[in-house]
Order: sequence, then C-alpha cells, then structure tokens
Amino acid sequence: MEILLVRRDQQRNIAGDTVRLSSGVQELILRKLAYWMIRNDLTEVSLEQMAERVGSYLRETLDDTLDPASVARHLLVRTGLLRAPAVGRVDFVHRTFQEYLAADQLLNDDDLNFLIKHAHEDQWQDVVVMTSGRARDSERNQLVRVLLKRARKEKAHRTRLIVLAVDCAGNAPSLDADLRRETQTRAQELIPPQDRKQAEALAGLGEVALDQMPAPTPGLGSHEVEAILHTCRLVGGAAAMRVLAHYARHFDQSIARQLIEMWRDFDRDEYARVVLSALSEISWLRVDADWLPYLSCLTNLARLQIDGPVSSYKVVEQLESLHELTLVDPAPQLSGLRAPSTLRALAIIGRVEHRSFQRLLLPQVEELRAEVRCVDSSLTSWQLVAGMPKATRRAVTTVMTDSSLSDIDVEDLTATFPDLEVLSARPDYVVGIDQVASMLKRLKANTAVTTFRLEVAEADANYLANQIADCLFLHWRATTSVDEHGRFQATFTRHA
Repeated sequence: MEILLVRRDQQRNIAGDTVRLSSGVQELILRKLAYWMIRNDLTEVSLEQMAERVGSYLRETLDDTLDPASVARHLLVRTGLLRAPAVGRVDFVHRTFQEYLAADQLLNDDDLNFLIKHAHEDQWQDVVVMTSGRARDSERNQLVRVLLKRARKEKAHRTRLIVLAVDCAGNAPSLDADLRRETQTRAQELIPPQDRKQAEALAGLGEVALDQMPAPTPGLGSHEVEAILHTCRLVGGAAAMRVLAHYARHFDQSIARQLIEMWRDFDRDEYARVVLSALSEISWLRVDADWLPYLSCLTNLARLQIDGPVSSYKVVEQLESLHELTLVDPAPQLSGLRAPSTLRALAIIGRVEHRSFQRLLLPQVEELRAEVRCVDSSLTSWQLVAGMPKATRRAVTTVMTDSSLSDIDVEDLTATFPDLEVLSARPDYVVGIDQVASMLKRLKANTAVTTFRLEVAEADANYLANQIADCLFLHWRATTSVDEHGRFQATFTRHA
C-alpha cells in the first residue's frame, strides 16, 4: 500500500499534479470505496459513480474544496490501486487490495456484526480472513467465536463457516487458546471430506487443508477418497501432488483413472514425475502428441495411444513396461520409433512413408495392426506390412489390415509371417460371400492360420450377416457380433 500510494511516484521522481492529497486521505477514500463496492456486490463502477462517492467522502475530510471528478481521476491514474478495464469504468487492480481496504474500513466502522452475519456469502469470504488479520485481539476472538457458533446452528452453511473459522485461526497473530483448540477440533469434523461440496470448502484453506488429510487406508470409503482427490485438484501445486502421490501408491485402477484425468490440472512434467510414476501400473493412457515428452518417467505404463504427429518417437523406447502401442495419425516419417523389449502389440493408423514404415525393426511384436496409406508410393496397406523387415515379421502371430481381401497374398502368407495364427481384415467395401468362402479355402490350403476375422461397417452388417448365416464353411466355424462402434465382425475358427 505504501509503495503504490506514496513511494512509486517518489522513486520515479514524478511530481504531484494539481490534486494535493495526503497518503492518509487517499487511503481513507479508497477504503470507503472498497467497502461500499463489496457491500453492494460490485466488481467495478462507472467513473461518474466513483466521483459521486468520492465527493461524499471528501465532505467527511478536512478538505471538501477539491473537485470530486478530479480526485477520482487522480486516484485512478496515480495510486496504482485502480485501473480502467473499459472506457469510463473503474475497478481495483486486484481483489486482494479491495478486500484489504474493505477490512480496514469495516473495522473502523465497527461493522463486525454485519460481517459475521454475511460471512457465508461468497463476496465476504476473503474479507472475513483479512479482517481477522487486521483486527484487535478482542475483535478477532469475537469473530472466530461467533463463526463457530453460527456453524453449530446453521447446517446449510456449517462447512463453510468452520473452514472460515479455521482459516482465521490459522492466520491469526494471536487467539484465545481455548478458541484455537475448538477450531482445531471442529476442523477434524471435516476431515476427510465426504463429498465435493465439503472438498470445495476445504480447498479454500489452501495447503492447510492438505496437511490435515488422513493417510490412505483401506478404511476410507471410495466417496471419501474421491473427495480428497477433488480437494487436491482444487488446491493444486506441489503440496497437492505430494498427497496425490501418497494415494497413488495404495489404491486400485479406479483411483488411477481419476489421477490420470487430473493430469491436465497440474504442471505436466512435475505431475508425471511425482504422481503418475507412483502408480503401480497405468493400464492404459491416451494422449495428444504434444504430451509425449512428459511420458519418459512412466516406466509403469502398459498401453499407450498417441494421437497426432510428433517430430520424434524416441521417448517410447524409455517406457520399459509398455506392452501395447497405438499411433493414430502419426508423423509419416515415424522418426525415432523404437520400442522397449516389452512391446508385444503395435497399431499404426494413418498416413506413412513407405521406407520409414518398412524399416521398423520390432522383433518382439506379436500383434501388428496396420491401417495405413502410403504418402509417397502406390503400395497398399498389405504390401507395406509384407515389406517390413524379416526380423519384425517372424514373431508376429496376429495381423490386422484394412486392405481388401484380394490384396492379401495368401499363397505367400506363411513365408511372410511364419508364425501367423490370426488374420483380421477391415476392408472399406462390402465383401461378397463368395470371396469370403474363397479366402477361407485358400487359408486352409496354404497356411496354419487358425482364426480369420472380417469386419465391415454398420451399413453392410445385415447384408453380410444374412449371407454368412445361410452358408456352411468347410473346415471353419463361423460366429458373428456387432461391436460398440456398430461394426459387424464375423469370426471364422478353424476346425482341428
């Protein structure tokens, strides 16, 4: 306050203008303005409204000869406490200054009872705490005592009033010892929070609330854990992440999912290192491409989907527990894509460069899904897969492709994928039943494939389902289903 009202102009060697006001008078006017605005639930006023209020305040000072409009402009331009958010409008540069000034004026006007009566209302929350800090000992004791008394009587506002009392006590330079003990006892009634409403009230205490949270134990109900996590989300910061990490080490996948969803509310890198890395396992994670750099510490990640292109996929190699990787709309060059030894399933969906794709050396991959289009040649999806390094193809037991059945070279299938057991096709167009029968016949004659799956879009489901139901396939047993996306799937299992 001293810097903004006095020292700022002095240090910049700015001479005073035609309006001559002592810092005490300026502060008095600003206190009254701040208190009047909060009492009337105003976040900003017009310059004319401000001038009108200034005029009434000047009449209460020793000098009422000054022009109110000139004083209002002076306070706006020179004090550093006010600003013009729009032409002809005025507000405080920060709510905290307004609350500080209002608290001082409230105490000066002996309006403590008014404050206590309205303490539960949103616009008075921080004013209550600020008033407690500015009050004399007797006033502070009265404030906290009556807040607790109201909390006992008013169930609807109980949580908020207890939180306010605890906040006042926590920030008080002095407080009656019995009263301090009572606030601590009442605070324990809110720990752990039982629902989101209590969590939101506790979050108003900031890190003080987090210090009171119980250790994770089996005795905590799921609703209590959820409320604790929500409190941490609202408080934020390093202290919240430490609490979340503690819970991450002791709870199941349902808690893990909640912790993953909260990632966007915190610093990406620090949250991954402190919280997500503490989980025993992350069974599945889907991220946009720009989040990839923050995954390097997640050695507990089992399944990952990356949406969108990135300049390099080198981070993937550091995920030493990764079992399944899906790339959707990747960078066609697939730069730096190498996999940890744990990777067993790879899916690439999108546009790729044929040389980059066919150089992928992934000798441990057993399940390969390629729904790809070549950006630099006319190679089909199947031709791209079949042209991958031999070291990549030899361990594959399951292949999924979006090529048409006619593109798949069944006669050379065993040479291409010597251990292939499951072949899945998702062609773009309707497959006739004759073509399906021909495919099954060639698979039986030329390969050791035990399962053939065929998927088509919802529009073609009834047509193909009826045809399959009317046919008997030599050496194969057929079953059909429709997935949650409306795609029809026919599964043909080879007889022993």
